[in-house]
Amino acid sequence: MSPSDRDAAGPLALARAHRRVLWLALALVALLGVANSVISPLFEPPDELQHYQYVHHLVAERALPVQASDGPRSQAHQPPLYYALGALLVAPLDDPATPPVSNPFWGYEAGQPGNDNKRQWLPREQDAWPWRGTARAVHLLRLGSVAMLLGATWAMAQVGRAVWPRHPLRVAAMLGVGALNPMYLYIGGAVTNDALMALWGALLLYLALRARQRHWPWPLTLGIGALWGLALLTKISALALAPIWALALVSSARCLRSRRLLLTRGVAVGALALALCAPWYLRNVALYGEPFGMAINLAVWGARSPQQLGLARLWADARFAFTNFWGRFGYGQVPMPAWFYGLYAALTTLAGLGGLAWLGRGGWRRLSPERRDLWAMLLAGAAGLVLAMVYYLLRSTTGGNGRYLFPAMPAIAALLVAGWGGLIDAAPRSRPSGASGWRYAALTALLAAVAIYTSGRLAHIYAPPPRIALAALAGAQRVEVVYPGLGTLLGYAVPPAGASAGQPLPVTLYWRADADVAADHRLFVQLVAADGARVAGRDTHPGLGNYPTGLWRPGELLADTIPVPLPPEADALAPTGLRLDVGLWDAAGQHLLRTADGQTTVALGRVRLGVREPPPQAGVAAYTLGGLVELQPAPPLPPRAAPGQALTVTLTWRALAAPAGDYAVLLHLLNDADALVAAYDGPPQGGAYPTALWQPGDVVVDEHTLVLPAALPPGRYRLVTGWYRADTLERLPVMAAGQPVEAGLISLGAFAVTP
Repeated sequence: MSPSDRDAAGPLALARAHRRVLWLALALVALLGVANSVISPLFEPPDELQHYQYVHHLVAERALPVQASDGPRSQAHQPPLYYALGALLVAPLDDPATPPVSNPFWGYEAGQPGNDNKRQWLPREQDAWPWRGTARAVHLLRLGSVAMLLGATWAMAQVGRAVWPRHPLRVAAMLGVGALNPMYLYIGGAVTNDALMALWGALLLYLALRARQRHWPWPLTLGIGALWGLALLTKISALALAPIWALALVSSARCLRSRRLLLTRGVAVGALALALCAPWYLRNVALYGEPFGMAINLAVWGARSPQQLGLARLWADARFAFTNFWGRFGYGQVPMPAWFYGLYAALTTLAGLGGLAWLGRGGWRRLSPERRDLWAMLLAGAAGLVLAMVYYLLRSTTGGNGRYLFPAMPAIAALLVAGWGGLIDAAPRSRPSGASGWRYAALTALLAAVAIYTSGRLAHIYAPPPRIALAALAGAQRVEVVYPGLGTLLGYAVPPAGASAGQPLPVTLYWRADADVAADHRLFVQLVAADGARVAGRDTHPGLGNYPTGLWRPGELLADTIPVPLPPEADALAPTGLRLDVGLWDAAGQHLLRTADGQTTVALGRVRLGVREPPPQAGVAAYTLGGLVELQPAPPLPPRAAPGQALTVTLTWRALAAPAGDYAVLLHLLNDADALVAAYDGPPQGGAYPTALWQPGDVVVDEHTLVLPAALPPGRYRLVTGWYRADTLERLPVMAAGQPVEAGLISLGAFAVTP
């Protein structure tokens, strides 16, 4: 049913439509909130470890923690309400407070989407289902946060109903952008006081709207005072919620022309809130010398220096806050793809343009005084939190977090939907009735789909590497490298095109776990040039941090893909072959593990390093060998040489096709009777770039040194070259100017040997 249809439907039908919207929103929030609480590894959401430690301190010590300026980072400066509620929830549990194990490779490519070492803490067996100990306590606290988010969603729906009582689909769009905000759902599935603040902010706005409509009856007045006091006992940012109820009170007093209402209700709200939160803030004065503990907070978490107040840094922080508001997970090192932020940037921009268009059409002037007061309250609710976040951003290095705006989420969501309405509802009058309503429905469906997608993507980011069957190794390069008491490397695979400078090379290692291991050993993968120089490499835990060896189970087969980035300067080596080495360190990263045959570094094979832009052909080909390669014109030989002299020959090959195997180059010195007097046989570049790796277009500079025999008699000698299969010794046929060359030998020139 469209909004225009519901205009004529009557109160009962509208009430049913609003209830359907609410129950659908609550179901989705419950489903995705619980999903996020299960998907997110322990302590990966922002500051979750410190929030949990606060709760555990209350349970174990039965006293409030005290923040020391020289102590570790904690949330001890925060008001205690969220933590006290959490302590009541988990106090009956047996929780040993097992500390997490740090991932030394956490934050690799933190600004890039993907699953590469996005965990700050290594997963452990005791964290998995069925939950027990610390994991059980954390997940129970997370379910408490989900319950708070459900309460906030209910209040958000009531705010939407107050704003658009006859348009349930607009309320649905508001819940889509607010309650189904991916970051909102993520925080709602974590141990954090931001979830409780989202509840207080939504309830306070809802009660303030009702108080404005009913001109502040005493029950609502006391409820607002209590809510604001509870919010001030949750986070000091609750101070920024004051404009919501204050503006509602001023509006009612102005409407009734009653200073008494303004004075009595204002004093009542302030006095009740102060009575609830004053003990905490007086404690701060006694401990830290100030009520809000801001100085101790900045000392521990980092105050912003004058050098960090430049426009470039502030702009970067503002962009981070925007992405963090919609969905930048973990500590910011788990971003979404670019299209995700592009979508929300476009929706935000469209809302702004729609709002300006509505103002330009005189929309504000046509509003009734009551509607103006309503929208002013929504603007005040959003602006208060935005200004508070900007203030904190200018003071603290951790201030640019969009989640600090979540207490104002109902106001922000309503303003965005109103802005979209400035465009959606501005179409020509000839549009069919109800068309705008379905646009709101389509927008809501899009926002819900993005929220579901985000939860699925988070599950992928934290997933272990796939378990495989033995048959999956059919296309791999098979090896058998045994690490006693741990596992066996059964094979590896790299893309057929090999590596490219400036790009990561995905190296897939196929492991079989052979034993239970308590330690989390570290893995290294590296690419080494012919001279032994390390060109590129990666150090990581298996599974890119998602499946360390401490979780391996005997008998399982794993396909572990490690991206190895190559620096752009590696292009100077191409085309060539790089040796692929792997190995394992102990858990501390101090000692290399040895294989069953005593190796610490295992050379698996050669990987092609191709050029990003093949150079143009150097000249007309002199010879073509078997349709596979052509020999470019070679530099002339010296006219004379002496016995025992080292003769350096540079050959330039250009691949016409991908050779099916390994070929060798022959370099033979023949006398006047075509008898062999000296020879070199071996792969191009001494094996640094095996021909099996060559690709069409490769230009390979191949330098060889032939030492003339010391007893070589004077005379005239000829140097020839060619190719043959390394396994069958079959020589490749040679063509020159379309004609076959006898014996497949290419003459490089002749010279005289003199005493």
